[in-house]
Amino acid sequence: FMIETQDNRIKVTGTSFNVRHYHDEEAASVAVVDGTVTVDLEGRVACAKVTPGLQFSINGETGEYSLTKADLYKITAWKNNLFVFAEDDLSTIARSIERWYDVTIHVDETLCNNRYSGTINKFETMKKVVDIFRGTGEMEFLQNDDGSISIIPPKT
Repeated sequence: FMIETQDNRIKVTGTSFNVRHYHDEEAASVAVVDGTVTVDLEGRVACAKVTPGLQFSINGETGEYSLTKADLYKITAWKNNLFVFAEDDLSTIARSIERWYDVTIHVDETLCNNRYSGTINKFETMKKVVDIFRGTGEMEFLQNDDGSISIIPPKT
């Protein structure tokens, strides 16, 4: 069968794979656990065949693409209701939390590139997730009047 994203067409001849393509992220990717996936880069001459254990990524802004070894545990964690972060920057983590909890998060620019690793059950409450990150001592959380959350440096 075929999966079409805004810029690409993916032919699936495998049985276990993951496609990640969000409008608020520059890169899109497909990773294969079992089988084979062919990515057709519409309007480009390249076509990529992705086999088990590999991930194809493309930057939607630059058109640059790569085929790399996939972190299958992290990529398929959603199936086990887990967030898995592996040296992910706080901005990326915040986007994942925003999508799951349907909340807007503003990350102070001085914290955006801080990196974190860990595993969190997606069925933890938002309060528990905030407490986990607050426990690092590297950030504070503010509840804004509009319901959004701001992540700021701790008061010194």
